[in-house]
Amino acid sequence: MKIKELNRTSHVAWSAPEVDTVLLAAGTSAQQVDLSFNTKAELEIFDPNTRDNEPLGKVETSERFHCLAWGSFGVSNGNSTKGIIAGGLDNGAICLWDPNRIINGDSALIFESKKHVGPVRSVQFNPFQAHGLASGGRNCDIFVWNVEKGEPRQLLPKPTQAEVNSIAWNKHCSYILGSCGGDGVTYIWDLRASKTIFRLNEASNERYRASCMEWNPESYMKLVTAFEDPRFSAVQLWDLRSCHTPVYTLMSHQKGVLSLAWCPKDSDLLMVSSIDCRTVVWNPNTSVHC
Repeated sequence: MKIKELNRTSHVAWSAPEVDTVLLAAGTSAQQVDLSFNTKAELEIFDPNTRDNEPLGKVETSERFHCLAWGSFGVSNGNSTKGIIAGGLDNGAICLWDPNRIINGDSALIFESKKHVGPVRSVQFNPFQAHGLASGGRNCDIFVWNVEKGEPRQLLPKPTQAEVNSIAWNKHCSYILGSCGGDGVTYIWDLRASKTIFRLNEASNERYRASCMEWNPESYMKLVTAFEDPRFSAVQLWDLRSCHTPVYTLMSHQKGVLSLAWCPKDSDLLMVSSIDCRTVVWNPNTSVHC
């Protein structure tokens, strides 16, 4: 049953689980235009539980978005009841907004930094440390931020000159981070040593761009990586205990894969969306799609 439909070309992020209300943030997608060539850039907050399609609040932003994340920083200590929203912009900026202030119509931008050169492709909050944020961009850089201090605490060494398209924190270990990008390789980082500990790829993968990755919510040793090249529109399941080749390669799309979403409550459900306008739900543990 459809609950709500919003006519937007946006990157979206659900509110953090610690937030008292289920909300949806939508940031205007970069490198997309409508028929009127509108260049407006906005960050909006919606309530999916109402029939009203108007946002609860919105702010104009300096640039459009490549990625969006909603974290729980500030919820536990009472500084904010709705956490914090991070966005990666087209001009290389990392910005943080207070969703409470957006809803109240107040000035909401609390931090902006342009450490990245070129678009920021991926941002994600550390699930164990609310103040921890990782970001990856077109210039091969991966930063780890302390949002409480408003500064990067770590710049990871570049293993390649290829752009970073996706980063993902391990769901069970606070210092393990994954990244993938233009060289088709998935890198697993140990932040304690600021180095890669695994390099996942088949020989053929290096010809294709990796678009996104996700960790298994129940097993800290398993992850999936997807590719956006129409010649190899695949999703590969990897197990770090035996990482010479993928466990499975899932093929169901005619064009490249755009995004992955692994259900945090049921590891048998992996949603895959593609440029071919299809969304497929797989059981990645059996390689069968629903």
